[in-house]
Formats: sequence, structure tokens, C-alpha cells
Amino acid sequence: MAINGFVKSIYVYNKSSIVIIEQSSSIQGLMFDKIDMNLVNRSVTVYGKIQDEKIIIDKIIQK
Repeated sequence: MAINGFVKSIYVYNKSSIVIIEQSSSIQGLMFDKIDMNLVNRSVTVYGKIQDEKIIIDKIIQK
């Protein structure tokens, strides 16, 4: 699954990253790898799967 959106904010919790993605509404994603904090305020495509109303992110590609 791929979602195009805008990274609103990133929170790092333990070793996981929580990514807030703006589309028409706000989506919360969870990534278990390190994340590039420079992605905030950038347009991205997020790849992953939906689990418990969150996206488990496999990778984020900046446009």
C-alpha cells in the first residue's frame, strides 16, 4: 500500500518513530527503523501496511 502525503511531524519513541502524515486528514504511521528527521514538512510517499488503524511503515520516499 502506498500513501502520498506531507510529513507534519515525527516523534521518536524508544527506537521506533511515529510519523504524522497529512493528507485530507491526519494519519499516524509507525516505523521501526531510524528515520530522517529532515523529512518533516516534505512531500513523501509512504509504503507499508495498515494494522490497528496505524500504518506500519516499510519505507518513506521523498518526492
